[in-house]
Amino acid sequence: MWTDGGLACSAGDTARIVDAILTGRVTTKATAAEMFPSAGREYGLGIDSRDRWVGHAGSYGGFESEGWHDRARRLTIVALANREDVAAASEVWQAIAGTWR
Repeated sequence: MWTDGGLACSAGDTARIVDAILTGRVTTKATAAEMFPSAGREYGLGIDSRDRWVGHAGSYGGFESEGWHDRARRLTIVALANREDVAAASEVWQAIAGTWR
């Protein structure tokens, strides 16, 4: 995991990291501008958008993760799964996000 800059941490720690990144507490405005999707660009440098949510999904060695933030509600949700199935965390995320629409 160390070669791709990945993290090994709990869901709670992951949520705190995602929240800090997506609320701009650990990035400069210039960096955030490059990271986030902008007009005419659905995907930024690492940050994707899904409806009102911005975040990132990833997988590595049988683990899947989703970390998303709703700026309007100041709400961050993280879903982690330890399955080989790439869709595992995405399925969890879709179920969670569906309740927060």
